[in-house]
Amino acid sequence: MNELPPSGQRLWTEDQYIRAVELFDKLWSQRPSEVTSRTMPCLIALIEEFEARRRVTP
Repeated sequence: MNELPPSGQRLWTEDQYIRAVELFDKLWSQRPSEVTSRTMPCLIALIEEFEARRRVTP
């Protein structure tokens, strides 16, 4: 399992977060009924982590 970097360091770059969200959006569009239950918690966690890290990083 991946460990988080020291406080204040980003796990991913902003571009990587954006691409990940785009991928989730693409998956969501392809099979909403099957994918929604699996990806929604991951997408929410991804967005929350990005927002938290963006607030910490100057």
